Amino acid sequence: MSKARYEGTVRDFFEQSRPGALPTLLAKLKQKAALEGAAPALTGEEGSWINSLPTIAELLMEAGLAKAGVLLEYNPYQAGNGRADVVVTGTKNSQSVVLVVELKQWSQATWNAEAQKVTDFQAKYSTSRHPYRQAADYAAFIANYTEGFEADLARVEACAFLHNANEEAIQTLRTAGADEASNTFSGDATGRLRFKTFLQETMDPSNGLDVARDLLRAKFLQSANILKVAAKTFQDPEAFPLTDEQNSVVDRILDIVREVQDPTAAKNSAIVVVKGAPGSGKTWICLHLMGRLAAAQSQVAFATNSTALRQTLTRIARQTAATRAIAGMVTSARSYWNTDRWSSPLDLLVVDEAQRISEFTVRTGHANRRHVQEHLESKGITQLFELKKSASIVVLMIDEGQATTASDHLTSVQARDLATLVGSDFVELELTEQHRSGGSKRYEEWVDSLVAGTPQTWSGDDNFTVELVETPEEMEESLLSKDSESKRILAGFTWAWQKPTSPDVADLPREVAIGEWSMPWNLQQPVADLPGKDLWALTPSGQGQVGSVFTAQGFEFDYCAVIIGPDLRLDATGEKLEPDVSASKYRKLVTAASKNASKVDYIRNQYRVLLTRAMRGVIIYAVDPDVRELLRELITKEAESDG
Repeated sequence: MSKARYEGTVRDFFEQSRPGALPTLLAKLKQKAALEGAAPALTGEEGSWINSLPTIAELLMEAGLAKAGVLLEYNPYQAGNGRADVVVTGTKNSQSVVLVVELKQWSQATWNAEAQKVTDFQAKYSTSRHPYRQAADYAAFIANYTEGFEADLARVEACAFLHNANEEAIQTLRTAGADEASNTFSGDATGRLRFKTFLQETMDPSNGLDVARDLLRAKFLQSANILKVAAKTFQDPEAFPLTDEQNSVVDRILDIVREVQDPTAAKNSAIVVVKGAPGSGKTWICLHLMGRLAAAQSQVAFATNSTALRQTLTRIARQTAATRAIAGMVTSARSYWNTDRWSSPLDLLVVDEAQRISEFTVRTGHANRRHVQEHLESKGITQLFELKKSASIVVLMIDEGQATTASDHLTSVQARDLATLVGSDFVELELTEQHRSGGSKRYEEWVDSLVAGTPQTWSGDDNFTVELVETPEEMEESLLSKDSESKRILAGFTWAWQKPTSPDVADLPREVAIGEWSMPWNLQQPVADLPGKDLWALTPSGQGQVGSVFTAQGFEFDYCAVIIGPDLRLDATGEKLEPDVSASKYRKLVTAASKNASKVDYIRNQYRVLLTRAMRGVIIYAVDPDVRELLRELITKEAESDG
């Protein structure tokens, strides 16, 4: 994966962006993208480049920066597949300067301070984030994760250029903050003059190509300041308390780190698997490991394929200006295929929800291009292999019983096999405690027997309630009566999700429909004051939407109501439950199960996850009358009241 898809001086860039030469430049950009497995047409951005590139090139020349360096589509460390539009490099008083420029074709835009997003822009391929903040994030990645470009060694700046807009049309964008006010520029005469002045104040008219090349060659390195902040944030005992068992696992892994880093060790790398049921504290252990390693100024990061979990931890990191930069330490497990990272591996990479690691990483889109996939398969470059190449020690938090999506792939056996293949030590640890479901081991065992064994009678537990209801209306009424704000309705994915056709909440599709009762699925994107899928579990207004395994996994609530859909039914004996994949609306799983019959059992895992999200009590409703009858036999009224 190339760090940039174009490299040159401003003068070169200006000449190559003139009308007669621009098609050749665009062809080179598309060719580089295609070689990396991206779509040939730059995912719809070609039209914006035709308009944007000549304009920014002209303005850079007008500012007298002909000798400055230019990078197009630059991919900073820790940015995943994200790429900065334009990076201008140079010097100021002999210090290296890097300027990240976010280009927008918007002719108008309004800042919504309450929602903290941009509205009233017209663009098919765009985001509602403030364009300056997009650039600032890339700048922070460069300053905090790139060797030689830390704050005391280089000046890294950001700005946004809306070349089709005039000053009045984007005036409210400048009300978002002081930096947004000074570093957001329009394309009219006033805006261009402001931008030109900013450029001239930011860098001298000297040769900047060497700085661009230094940036391209630079290795991944977390800055000392980042590690200091991470150490304080992630091992906070009040925010992330640990039990004795969890602390012992942290200490054992730290021992392994010391053993591996010993120059006399027979093997200087390791794969550590930590097995644990839901609520056993795997995520908290990950955070404490990050904090402890960061305190020792070791290079460390967190990875997961759970978007909701990643968004939650990123949100924690972004709570204050002081901690915002450490959000880059929370990454996607799909982002380690860049071979540039392999030359400067982390000391430790902790991977949460590791059972969700895919067999192969999809570079862009929904599937790799054929030549890319054939290369990965022939070389054995799996997603786990990429993670291991990126760190000396990889810690994998695994619960194979929570493998729920079609792409979930990793097992402990596969981790052991890779350790043998690459010559790494392999250590397996296990967490025996669990702190979900009121700490009720009895309930956890009952759920396992229900979804994947011979169902046992629920005999009650003082710490956790189990309630069976006969109708969805009774289910909702019972949940609403609970004295807690932390409660959600969850369901098996047996109702197809529909895309909203109106921004009006009243018009949202109510896909989960049972008789006269209905409720919407959780939204993919926010609508009015309702959250999108990534914040559904954290936002109180998420209570009015039904959650699925995709949004509930990794989270816990005081109370949950769980709808068992027709994808879990009685088997031929009438005494056990079995999955019926034909009733699932999760098309990827249906397809995967047609090729690999073992994937059918992922439906069992989905209900295991849904039934173990609650801390104080669960309410169960089954759509199938026969399943309800079985549950009546298992859950006695005495057990309900005793619990």
